[in-house]
Amino acid sequence: MEVFAGNGETMPGTCTGEVETILKPIESQRGVPPVFIDMFGGTSTRSGKGVFKSHRTLFWCVTSVSVADEGSLRPLTCWRAPAILTGEGFLVNCWRRGKPMRVFRERKLLRDFYQSRARVNGVCSGNLCLLLWAVLGIGWMGPVFSIVANASEPLLEQFERTKRVTVFDADSAARYPSVVQVPSGKLLVMFTRQSPAQQQRAVGDLVLSTSEDQGTSWSEPRVVFSSKQGEPRAVGTMSVEKDGRLLVPFTIFSRGQTTSWVHLLISDDEAGTWKLREVRAEPPLTWWAPSGKVVQTADGTLFMPVYGASTPDALKATVHGCGLLRSSDGGHSWGDFSWIAKGPAPLVGAAGGSRFSFEGLSVVVENRSSEERMLAMVTARRLNESGTGPTETNAGPGASQVLCRMWSEDQGRSWSRPDQLLPGAWPSQALMGPFAVCANVQWAAWGEMRLLVSRNLFRSFFQETRITIRGWLQGMHNRPQETPAPPTVPYLADKWPFEHYGFSSLQPLDDENVLAVINRPQRGEGQIEGAANRKIPIDRERIEAVFFRRTPIQGDITPQVVVEPKRPSGRWVLVERRVVEDFRHAAQMPGGDLLGLVQGLVQRSSDGGRSWQPVAGASLPEPLAAFGVLHSGRWLAATQQVNEPWEDGQYQRMGTVGGYPTFKMSGESFDGSVIVHHSDDAGKTWTAGKPFKGPFLWAIPTASHFLEDQGGDAILPIFGCVSEHEMSSYSSSNGVIRSKDGTDWGDFSFVFRAEPPRAGQYQWEPRYSEMDILQMPGGTWVAFSRHEFITMGPRGWGANDVAISTDQGRRWKKTGGSLAGVSQQKGVVLPHGGLALTYRSHSWQQPGVVISYDEGRSFDYGLAGPYETVNAFATREDEFVIFTAKSHRSDMLAGIYRWVPEPER
Repeated sequence: MEVFAGNGETMPGTCTGEVETILKPIESQRGVPPVFIDMFGGTSTRSGKGVFKSHRTLFWCVTSVSVADEGSLRPLTCWRAPAILTGEGFLVNCWRRGKPMRVFRERKLLRDFYQSRARVNGVCSGNLCLLLWAVLGIGWMGPVFSIVANASEPLLEQFERTKRVTVFDADSAARYPSVVQVPSGKLLVMFTRQSPAQQQRAVGDLVLSTSEDQGTSWSEPRVVFSSKQGEPRAVGTMSVEKDGRLLVPFTIFSRGQTTSWVHLLISDDEAGTWKLREVRAEPPLTWWAPSGKVVQTADGTLFMPVYGASTPDALKATVHGCGLLRSSDGGHSWGDFSWIAKGPAPLVGAAGGSRFSFEGLSVVVENRSSEERMLAMVTARRLNESGTGPTETNAGPGASQVLCRMWSEDQGRSWSRPDQLLPGAWPSQALMGPFAVCANVQWAAWGEMRLLVSRNLFRSFFQETRITIRGWLQGMHNRPQETPAPPTVPYLADKWPFEHYGFSSLQPLDDENVLAVINRPQRGEGQIEGAANRKIPIDRERIEAVFFRRTPIQGDITPQVVVEPKRPSGRWVLVERRVVEDFRHAAQMPGGDLLGLVQGLVQRSSDGGRSWQPVAGASLPEPLAAFGVLHSGRWLAATQQVNEPWEDGQYQRMGTVGGYPTFKMSGESFDGSVIVHHSDDAGKTWTAGKPFKGPFLWAIPTASHFLEDQGGDAILPIFGCVSEHEMSSYSSSNGVIRSKDGTDWGDFSFVFRAEPPRAGQYQWEPRYSEMDILQMPGGTWVAFSRHEFITMGPRGWGANDVAISTDQGRRWKKTGGSLAGVSQQKGVVLPHGGLALTYRSHSWQQPGVVISYDEGRSFDYGLAGPYETVNAFATREDEFVIFTAKSHRSDMLAGIYRWVPEPER
């Protein structure tokens, strides 16, 4: 990628001169002449496809642009900014009020923008604002582009949790919420409420709470439907149609969920009154239930997502499929069923031979111009090997429940193959401008609910953040084993011994804010909520509203990819779990062999850790923190020297922000140095270097390995605290330190730096500690760092930040990619320009690996991973392995991941 930077100055003269200045290097670099230049002066309004002519180069020169947004015009003040040239496009950025203007990633969005939302004014001289769109040889219907900016533009925002509000605290059960916003602006939440007596009789009520102040307060729930013969559930199904009508499909379950009756609640006065109808439909299912909101296409057709079993035997075997029912008369009648996915069936991204049941789904419709696309997010639950019943707990190799994604471009008549996004279950979805968001649950030993955010309808996602932390389930503290499947379908109902949580419903409030309504126990995670909260009975449940807002990413942001990266045809798949006894530290030798401490001996493996042979006479210094072998053959080992032992500080609870507790930490202290030892005789003898700390008061290696730059210098990632203030609150930063030969260390560069406290913060934030760095084949370095927000509040425990460097670690910029709560991260460089970020998963039912093909700007998909990770290596061209430590919370199972090419059709 070549970069041509403008000088940012006001340039008098004509546009022609400016065009020649900019386009000349393009022509010389690419051999592509400027075929077409579109200029205009005075005041002009352009609309229609005529703007996008099939010419090689389209160039606009204007002084100001106004964009119609939500019915009003917002002025855009523009000036020259750096431009990015690739083989597909050349773009110069425009900015609005100090921020880059909204970016549209797809051609139809750009077309919509210029057809219906743009008004262009001005003349072509002085204070030039240039928007350059170069389409090389393919005209308007060319590939998907994304405009590049160098600061926090709207598409370089992340979703930040801002507050939580209790909708209702029940004496017993409160479950299966649905949320909508009606045309008047009121918020409605419907859910199932059961008293202890109703739970005994397996009956319950559908109740409704309302908010007229955007979710700050909620009314006492009123009964909308009371069932005398079963339990009613409207699992995220309440919907608002284009005419304002409310539709609530729900199911009455009885006899342990084995019978179901589907009904529909309808309101034409924003839930003032309701009509009840039985849904008379004949899908090819003997048992079925609606799931997720009813969606509507441009022609007015309603689509009800449903799941169910096709035969009584399939129901008993827990084998389900999902599909769509249609209504063309406003919901009076339903039919014309079509399948989305039918179990038992394989899944793209799962180990060969695995079969899945498909249930718990959510569907959205992306409607732009004349094009409509549907996205279905579906829970895929693994079955046994024959596909004739539920899987055994801990059967593996992959997660027992995963989110799979499917797309349709013909109103749901045909769908792409079920494609694993990442471990998770029971999704809810929403579209907000250029973003798609998806809430989901992880039913695992450590329970969580998370929000995923995508810019491209979940062909990838760039952010994963927490909605709520359930924490360790009862009896599962620090256990890496899987939990049994929860009772989400009949004949699984007697196998879930834990608390009830995990169903969600999403509702955008505007272009900037989205609301997730969830069900959970009132008892929260003990470390966060405090001792008094632990005394609440676990069977008292809550309906909770959790709010998120789009927030600019702080810090320097790297330019985004102009052209979507080309993905290889195939997938990385978790194919095996294997115990590697007492595996500790390891390094990968320049030839690819592994070298490490296994069962207390220095051993070498040439087959990816399957077998090991002792290295005669070799030893490693202790306590070992990092280990590496340079291309020269020199071995390096970093140890930790403790000068003063760690003194724990104290957390002081300061209050609450947005319903979340905030904390101040003080009193932490430590003094430690790093010593790097080297050996030139394959570990037989070692020479210790001088202790060092870099710029820190104390230093600890952040990664278990060394790097080597293009000049042969050794690089060690370290972290520590710079000042006494930072040390008191353990507000650490990290970076890289260098050595010419592995003996003398200095020349430090920060990667992630804690910053002084801002308003509402009590210490330097955030804490950057564990970090790994990948050296990509093109010369880019990619860093992944644990990121903890010590003050907590709505932001919670933290996330994982990603940054890249194009100058071998001297300067770093964030990519905007972020994952929830990542620690013990290890990176693996993959073929085809890809990378794998591996990290600690609390069990094989949670994500522990993500795959990226754009240097960590986004993530294509995730895979299950092990607990207590210590190393990860690419052991073959088509294989990488994650190793685990021997500890009280690890069963020493390593994960084997293999490249599976796309089968020919």
